[in-house]
Amino acid sequence: WPSAGSIYPIQVYLAPLTGRELERAWHHYDVTDHQLSITGKCCERAALEELIYAQGLWDNASGVLVLTASFEKTQVKYGERGYRFVLLDAGHLAQNILLVCEDLGLAAIPLGGFDDDGLANELQLHGELETPLYVIFIGTTKA
Repeated sequence: WPSAGSIYPIQVYLAPLTGRELERAWHHYDVTDHQLSITGKCCERAALEELIYAQGLWDNASGVLVLTASFEKTQVKYGERGYRFVLLDAGHLAQNILLVCEDLGLAAIPLGGFDDDGLANELQLHGELETPLYVIFIGTTKA
C-alpha cells in the first residue's frame, strides 16, 4: 500500500473469532517475514464487545483486524505533517484489505468506534508509542 517515505508505520493485529485454524489469541502480522506471531491472549468475546463498538456485527464476524500506528516513525522524517501521513497510510492499507476481501468473497466492515485505551491495553501496546487507529471485521460470507 502507499506509505509516506516508504516508512510503513501501520501494524496489523488479528483476533480470530471462529474456526480452529488459528489459536484464540492476538496475532501480529510481520510484514518482513510475511507471517503471524502470537503477541498475547485475546480476552473473551463479551469483554471484546465492550472494547469494540460493533453492535449487531459480532455473530457474523470470523475475525477482527486492528490496525495500529507508531506516529513517531513518520514524524521523525516529516515533523507534524507526519501525523496526517500516518492516518493516510492507515486508510490506504484498510482500503487494500477491503478490496482483497471483496475479491475473496468475504464480508469486511471497517469501524472507527472503539475504546482507544482499552483496546491498546488489550493488545499490550506501549502507551503513546503505538495506538489503535482502525478496526475491520471480516466474515465468511458477504452480507
